[in-house]
Amino acid sequence: MLRQHSDIDILIAKSLSGENLAGDRSTLDAWIAENPRLWLEAEKSWFAAKSEWFEEEDLSFKTLPVYLRPKSAKLPVYRWVGLAASLILIAMISFFLIRENEVETYAVLSETKTLTGQQKEVVLPDGSKVRLNASSNLRFPAEFAPNQREVYLEGEAYFEVVADKKRPLIIHGTEANIRVLGTAFNVHAYPGRGMEVAVRSGKINMVSHSGTGTDVLMVPAGKKGVSYKSAGVWQVESASEMDFDWLDGKMQFNESPLSEVVEELERSFSVDIELADANLAACRISATFNRNSIEEVLETLSLIVDFTYEREGDRIVINGKGC
Repeated sequence: MLRQHSDIDILIAKSLSGENLAGDRSTLDAWIAENPRLWLEAEKSWFAAKSEWFEEEDLSFKTLPVYLRPKSAKLPVYRWVGLAASLILIAMISFFLIRENEVETYAVLSETKTLTGQQKEVVLPDGSKVRLNASSNLRFPAEFAPNQREVYLEGEAYFEVVADKKRPLIIHGTEANIRVLGTAFNVHAYPGRGMEVAVRSGKINMVSHSGTGTDVLMVPAGKKGVSYKSAGVWQVESASEMDFDWLDGKMQFNESPLSEVVEELERSFSVDIELADANLAACRISATFNRNSIEEVLETLSLIVDFTYEREGDRIVINGKGC
């Protein structure tokens, strides 16, 4: 006989179904830190129940017990919480019964890093290609598991994913997990700067780590999922070639504050830039640059913002009164 849902089951279910956990958030975060694989199992079950990709993967609610099958895809929140809690309980039991004696051959992750001013191309175990931008970190196993493919990204990378309907690729990002079957897209996920996922072909499915707002976000080709640092919510916007310009050695900014432009220049040219006057940080920049020379970029920026700069080795100080 199945036990009643524990408090942690309910917290997980509420988080995945989009409810605000308020003071219980720290309790769930502590549990996730101690049980990362169980959290992944719960998240996978929620993906399967909520995603419109049931038909694409030949999955169905018919695989669930009768008492768990929803009558409609649009259930009230409390029904989704109940369904999620049931799925989580089943996932946890399956995890322990099926994998109790399994050797963790997929748990050891290799790590590929790029330094400032550096880019790398990586081929994943399934043949999918990843191009890492500067100051990025990608972790993945030497061999993917039979039922899914998982990687962990911090920074920026362009993915060209080999199609496999039975083994989705899950990218664990800074603010959301991205689930794909086979597509091409760019992930911009530097810590503390929000997160953007621009889709060039196919479509992706995203789940936010926050447990608030939209729990599952579908992003088709030509669009991008954006999480702004200040707002803390996800929304879908139009993508453009600007989102992929770094692949061609370009930097493009559209009304970007100079503070963010400086961060990009530091990553791209491996320099340390200081704004002598804090008022400079808010100046907005709209321009396109080639990654040929930091001096060329600074000369152009100085015409836009009206500043001067001094350079000693890898250290640059920008002087000006702001905008």
